[in-house]
Amino acid sequence: EAGCGAGSYADALAHTDALMTNLPGVPLMLCIADCVPVIVYDPVKKACAVIHDGWRGTVQRLAAKTIFAMRLAYGSQPQDLLAYVGPSISRAHYEVSEDTAMAFRRLGPQYGACAGEKDGVWSVDLWQANRLLLLEAGLAPQHIDVTGSCAFAEDGKFYSYRRDGGHTGRMGAFAVI
Repeated sequence: EAGCGAGSYADALAHTDALMTNLPGVPLMLCIADCVPVIVYDPVKKACAVIHDGWRGTVQRLAAKTIFAMRLAYGSQPQDLLAYVGPSISRAHYEVSEDTAMAFRRLGPQYGACAGEKDGVWSVDLWQANRLLLLEAGLAPQHIDVTGSCAFAEDGKFYSYRRDGGHTGRMGAFAVI
């Protein structure tokens, strides 16, 4: 599958929100414009992964599932892994439906705290939810770096699907060994 999507979206792997490899020199890339990029690196087993986590992927625990897949495929130990939760939409700008917020609350109290309502407007903190998923998967807290950069708020620096009304570019998140 190396090279899929390198030339165009038409060649990309369909319905794929996570990629991983232990092959040196094979870059992994995902495109985002508000969703959360999560990059994971295993310095011991020399493996890496990129994860495209919107609210659906987060509720489906995609980051934790990717850590599990790295354990199975490469023998990665969660305590060895380093993770970065990258620039994306922040809670301050991520308005969601009540149904979406309730999906987070159904994951348990810690995840429920990632969803809240103020003045009739629901919002979700995808950064914190993904941090919780990585911790739950066994990563050490000091091995998780979470961005402070909001794609929506930082116009001119990042693309934002919501801010730009659906007509925008995409940011790339890369990992390579």
